[in-house]
Amino acid sequence: MNTTLCRSGRTTRMLAEAHRLAREDGAYVIVVVARHSEIARLRDQFLHDFCEIAYVRIAEDKVSLVSGGSVLFTRDCCLDWRTMRFPSAHPRCITLIDHFAIESAFGPMLAMLHRYDPRPEDDAEHAVTIAADALVDDVRTRHPETATEGFRCPYMMRLVAAVDAWRKGIR
Repeated sequence: MNTTLCRSGRTTRMLAEAHRLAREDGAYVIVVVARHSEIARLRDQFLHDFCEIAYVRIAEDKVSLVSGGSVLFTRDCCLDWRTMRFPSAHPRCITLIDHFAIESAFGPMLAMLHRYDPRPEDDAEHAVTIAADALVDDVRTRHPETATEGFRCPYMMRLVAAVDAWRKGIR
């Protein structure tokens, strides 16, 4: 599981999308969760965050909106993961899958997928290098004397000291 994205609002944004599709488009949306216990939790979060109780009908795991759309919360037991569809569902049903369901079903595969991704500190070091190069170019443009004096120039010495201090702060 990617812990850098924990508590980042992915599930809430998915529920907002389910609500928008059901409310505005009148769509029948299926929200896939990892475990049976997640059904009630996400249904309750959906009702709390997005629905006024006067505008919904609740039948166990299904929330029907007065606008015509509905949202069904279910497990992934019959889901075809290749097509991300349920075999018995109507072709116009929209399937949304919670990230935890994907991480639970494919955790080892996702770990392998991201095994060699650049680390955030590598990205930060790369960003510092790009920023430092841009600053050096800017100083050389504004102060042509740095081209001949190099790092003895007071502007360049301050710039190098600032970049070094920033790099030490990242590590």
